[in-house]
Amino acid sequence: MRRFWLAFWGIWLAGGALAQAWPAAALSDDPRFLAFALQTERPAGWEEPVGRIALTAGMAGRVLPPQVALAPTLTWDGNINGGIPSDTVRLGPLVLTVDPQARAVAGLLPGVRLGFGQVSGLAPGFGLTARGVIFGAHALDADLSVVRLSGQVCAVKDLGGWQFLDLCFGHEVVRRALSTTRTTVPSVELTKMVALDKGVGRLALRLGQERSAGNRRATARLQVELARPGLGLVTLGLEAGQEVAGWQGVRLRETARWRGGRFGIALAHQDEAGEVIFGTPRRDGVWSLDVEHWLASGTRVSLGYEWRHSTIDAYDGGTLRFAVDLAGWRR
Repeated sequence: MRRFWLAFWGIWLAGGALAQAWPAAALSDDPRFLAFALQTERPAGWEEPVGRIALTAGMAGRVLPPQVALAPTLTWDGNINGGIPSDTVRLGPLVLTVDPQARAVAGLLPGVRLGFGQVSGLAPGFGLTARGVIFGAHALDADLSVVRLSGQVCAVKDLGGWQFLDLCFGHEVVRRALSTTRTTVPSVELTKMVALDKGVGRLALRLGQERSAGNRRATARLQVELARPGLGLVTLGLEAGQEVAGWQGVRLRETARWRGGRFGIALAHQDEAGEVIFGTPRRDGVWSLDVEHWLASGTRVSLGYEWRHSTIDAYDGGTLRFAVDLAGWRR
C-alpha cells in the first residue's frame, strides 16, 4: 500500500497544471467541494451552480420537493446467501466439513434500487437532509435474493470559513438467505475546505459508533481530497474501529482513489478482527483493486478483485467484484 501511494502521489505532483481545478472537484461525492472550488477560481457563470449547490445541500433556507429515483442494477456477488466460502474449516489438527446448504453461493444479481431524498433548509446555513434506499436483487441461476433497506438523516450546519458540521443517524438492514444484519450508525463529521497553490483540498474527520446485535464499537475516519488542474481528483482515507469480541469488524482501513473524467481506480487494504471460531481468533487481511468507468449515458461500470487472507482458512481466497450502476441512465 505504501509503495502504491508514493508512486501515485509522485505522478500527481509531477503533472503540469492546466486552467482550473473545479472540474476535478466536481468528481467528489461532496458537492460542497465543487462549490468551494468554483467560488475560489470564479470561472464564468460560477454564481448559479454555487447557489444551486447551497440549495440542494440544505444551506439556503428553503424546503425542496422530495426526490425519487429508480434504477436497475447488475452486480456479481461472491456470497449471495451469506454462507461460509469453503467446504471445510481447519482448526489446527481438526477439520470440519461444512454443510452444503451453508456454503456460500456466488453469481450475477440483477436488481432494482429505489432511492429517495428530502432536503429541508430551516435557516440560512442550517438544514436537514434525509436519504433512503430500497434495494432488491435475485440471482440468475439460483433461488436466492438479497434485500437491503437503508436510511440516513443529517443535520447540516455551515460554521463559516468553508467549514461544515454534519450530525447524522443512519440505519441499514441486509437480508440474505442465511443471515440478516441490522446496523445503526450515529456520527458527527467536521469538514474543512482549503485553497492550495495548485488546486483545492478537502479534509473531513468523522467520529461515530456502529451498533449491531447488541454490540457497539467506536469508529473514526480521516479523509483527504485533493483536486488539481488537469490531473483529476485524489482521495485518501484512513479509518479505524474498535475491536469487539465476537463481532468481526474493520480495525484499520486504508484507501486511495483517483478519478479523472470518466475513469477511476481505487486501491484499499483493511485488517479485520473480533470473531472467535471454536476458540480460534479470526483475523483477516483484505486487499482490493477496482477500476471504474462512466459511460456517456451516466452508467457506471466497475470491475475489480478482492484478496482475503485469514487465520481461518475457510475464509481465504479471492473474489471477483463487478457492478453496473444505471443511476444516471435516465438523466
